[in-house]
Amino acid sequence: HKWMVYPSSFEGIGLPPIEFMVTGGIAVLTNDNPTFIEFHPEEILTSSNPWDIMNKILEIDRNKELQKYIHSLSSKYYALLNKESIATNIINLL
Repeated sequence: HKWMVYPSSFEGIGLPPIEFMVTGGIAVLTNDNPTFIEFHPEEILTSSNPWDIMNKILEIDRNKELQKYIHSLSSKYYALLNKESIATNIINLL
């Protein structure tokens, strides 16, 4: 597995984790940023406590169905955030 632990509290919607998930990795988000909570599935959210991070990684690692679900998000995120859809959304705003 490829893992990314993302403890940043300065990121808006968390584009680096989304980019990582689009490439097939599994991101674990580690703060209570309100946008993370709204935009990302609760299955990848945890506190910044190192034990909680480790437990979240172990939880996902043991659960093949959860891994499939998280990997299924990559196509969803790609469809929402690829350069063509972003350009289309910007043009539609005009």
